Amino acid sequence: MSVAERARQFMPFAALKGYDEMIENAGRTAQPRETLTEEKAAALSELIKTVKKGDMISVSYYSGDGYVTASGLVSAVDLTLKYVKIIKTKINFADIRDVEKL
Repeated sequence: MSVAERARQFMPFAALKGYDEMIENAGRTAQPRETLTEEKAAALSELIKTVKKGDMISVSYYSGDGYVTASGLVSAVDLTLKYVKIIKTKINFADIRDVEKL
């Protein structure tokens, strides 16, 4: 048996796939979703209506367990299905907290 073959039998392996990720995620605390006031929601709605394909924007939105910010070029806006796409990130209007044109 060669040294490489002998060393391979002592290499670690992941017996439970995804276990390390599960343990890592267990320590996170979810940030609650904020409720927008009517004035803020109306202002945000008007601002979103002005966004068009090719604009540079920064969007703060709720994603699963907290708020994240995505910045970049708008690749699609759909007012009927209520989403905006920044490059490849699809963001629903209901999840948006803030929009800033760059």
